[in-house]
Amino acid sequence: MDFFIQLLVGGLSIGFLYGLSAMGFVMIFKSSSVLNFAHGELLAMGAYFFLAFATWAKLPILLAFLLALAGCFLLGILIERIFLRPLIGEPLIFVIMLTVGLAAMFKGLILLIWGGNLYTYPDFLPASLGISWGVARIPPVYGATLIIGTLFLILFGLFFKYSSQGIYMRSVADNQRAALSLGVHVKRVFALSWAIAALVAGMSGMVLGVINGVNVHDLSAIGLKVFPVVILGGLDSIGGAIIGGIIIGLLETFTGGYLSPSLRDVVPYIVLVLILLMKPYGPLSPDEACAAFSEQVQGLVAGGVDMLVIETMFAFDEADAAFKAARSVTDLPIVVSFSYDRGVRTMMGVKPADMIKRYKTL
Repeated sequence: MDFFIQLLVGGLSIGFLYGLSAMGFVMIFKSSSVLNFAHGELLAMGAYFFLAFATWAKLPILLAFLLALAGCFLLGILIERIFLRPLIGEPLIFVIMLTVGLAAMFKGLILLIWGGNLYTYPDFLPASLGISWGVARIPPVYGATLIIGTLFLILFGLFFKYSSQGIYMRSVADNQRAALSLGVHVKRVFALSWAIAALVAGMSGMVLGVINGVNVHDLSAIGLKVFPVVILGGLDSIGGAIIGGIIIGLLETFTGGYLSPSLRDVVPYIVLVLILLMKPYGPLSPDEACAAFSEQVQGLVAGGVDMLVIETMFAFDEADAAFKAARSVTDLPIVVSFSYDRGVRTMMGVKPADMIKRYKTL
């Protein structure tokens, strides 16, 4: 039981890191439909920024951590401004191949400056962060990981829900064309998406560097695990990325603990292949989603309702699909309501009734 608890806490800690890192990947994909193949190198850049500030500059650990986060945030903005913005309007494959080139460039830069050696951070975590459960002893780094992961998750949740920039990002992620037509600065959202993605990737790289040491090859390989995570959780779901990260982290840890340590790095890709074989469109394919929605409508109709209301936020395409699926099983009146929270209404200055007119012809 003690060994199980130790593996559980370790798996949750690693899973939080995978999930937060995948959250940045999903943000980029939702806002610009770009698959970022340089994600692993962004993890490595964060780890080496922290290494430079903490060991070379010998700054206090907290200051080094904050400066490394700021450096990752700025790096994300520069990537979008210098490399990606000139490609707006170009075929998507050009942008994806650019991220492959960025990965090679960052990896070569790291090897040029630091080489391929394994580096370690100074021991700075207090022993009080460790967790004791019977004879099981959880190292302080895993306790710190849980705390940092939970803190970042709460901060980003509050940011997306209440801040104006977070609302802009949600609107662009849900429907870019609609957000652009309503005055959202989409280019700024792209830059912020890359900046936040680089920040969370860099933070994950720093913590993984504390756990495993800092090596560009290892961190780049860990960055590839974001693909099984986002495929499991859904390419367009931030919450799914967190859940997918936790599942992959637990699978890795328990496989290494109970089966073989050499298999733990293979498990995520086995999961990826199985998902793509069984559910090529993700855990819930579009056809299955419409079928499930139709069943819900039938249940409501059987319950004796007089009207159906479909609520959405910017998601015109999804609202169209939901409207048609509902109309296929009932002749009841259907209202499509574009419901905004207070921040969005303030930002938009438009009435939902003005946006619902298009559905009169459906």
